[in-house]
Amino acid sequence: MVETNWLANEFFPEAATQLAPSPLRLAVFSSPARIEQMHADDAVASPVAHALAPERPYQARVFADEGAAVNWLLDQPA
Repeated sequence: MVETNWLANEFFPEAATQLAPSPLRLAVFSSPARIEQMHADDAVASPVAHALAPERPYQARVFADEGAAVNWLLDQPA
């Protein structure tokens, strides 16, 4: 989970700062098995919940379906 923590605490916030005033939005693709692990495995769930928290300086969601991800990305205020 070192990578997840680094992404959530360093890389994505810095990228959001660099892109400001435009928002950074990330649609993360994952397999159904990995998404299940994100919910069931506490060692994974906690860092992922932190990375996806609404108070982060970026917006991110995890998807298994490309269509849903594209719709989410397109359904954002300008």
